[in-house]
Amino acid sequence: MKKLLLTLSHFLCLCLGVAQAQAETITLSPEQCTATNICFNVPNDAGVTIDYISNATQYQRLLVSINGDIYDSGLWTVTSLQDMPLYDPNGAVIYVTLTFSVTTKPCIRSGRVTVCPRLVTLTGGTIQR
Repeated sequence: MKKLLLTLSHFLCLCLGVAQAQAETITLSPEQCTATNICFNVPNDAGVTIDYISNATQYQRLLVSINGDIYDSGLWTVTSLQDMPLYDPNGAVIYVTLTFSVTTKPCIRSGRVTVCPRLVTLTGGTIQR
């Protein structure tokens, strides 16, 4: 039994080492986003297609689409944008770190309509996969 446990522990170490060797860090470049915190076609250093990043703060939910694969935090789970785990439907995980800049401009009123411009920029971040 001891020999089996030793073999199993070596196997686990080998698997963990392989998983770490295959990890890839994608560095995100700054990108303008919508006022609702959705950033489309985010440039990055890996050349992968990041279709969008959606930071739905009202639901504490983060979504990232990479090459058409959607990774989701789930509802009411995002408390920080540092090393946030996101999962695809098959259980694959990525870890996302994001920084945003939000600038609000003075509100403009015309008749019964008031508009308060909000400029959101993804200033940087990383995706670990």
